[in-house]
Order: sequence, then structure tokens, then C-alpha cells
Amino acid sequence: FLALSLLVCGPLLVIGIYHLLIFRLNRQAVIYAWFGLSAIFMAVRFFLNAGLLDSILPTLPHEFLLFVIRLELIVFYCMVGTIAAYIHHLFPSYIQAIYYRLPVGIGILFFTSIFH
Repeated sequence: FLALSLLVCGPLLVIGIYHLLIFRLNRQAVIYAWFGLSAIFMAVRFFLNAGLLDSILPTLPHEFLLFVIRLELIVFYCMVGTIAAYIHHLFPSYIQAIYYRLPVGIGILFFTSIFH
């Protein structure tokens, strides 16, 4: 299971870094940044959610695992916002700004609720 999970995480991470490098070369094409961040957040969330950390380091304390769960939620809410931004910038004439700002606002609301 570990090899299959890393087979998914690795390419997603490479795709994300590749698109961020393309954005660095062409700052006007912001769509590459949103797609790259989405891919990186997906890779990190899959790494945390698939139990890879437990299989690599099985003797982690419970406090650290609770931190990992919080980190997974943070990454999920950031991923929702970046996917919404990517779709909005991909189809700007079809997707109105409210459909982009609504998931981002809900993600920020849930993001702040994690720390209470």
C-alpha cells in the first residue's frame, strides 16, 4: 500500500512544482499557480490521509497525530480554495466571482475554526 500511495503523491508533487515554475516564468498566467498549488495540496493531503506517516514512523505520539489531523484539515480547506480559484481563472466568462469567493470564504471560516 505504501508504494501505491507514494506512486500517487510523487507525481502530484512534481506536477505542482512544475506548474509553479511555469508561473514563475510567466507571471501573467496566474492559472498555473492555482493549478500548481492545488496539485501540491492534493499530494500533501493524500500523504497525510493515506496513513503514510503512520506506516513510515509507527511510534509517533498521539499529540503529534492530532497535529497531523489538524494539518490535514488545513490542507483540505486550502485545497478547496485553490481549486475554486483555478476553475474561476480557467473559465472567467462562465464562472462569476461569487462562485469563486463563496468556497474561499467558507474555507477561511472553517480554517479559523480549527484553532479554537
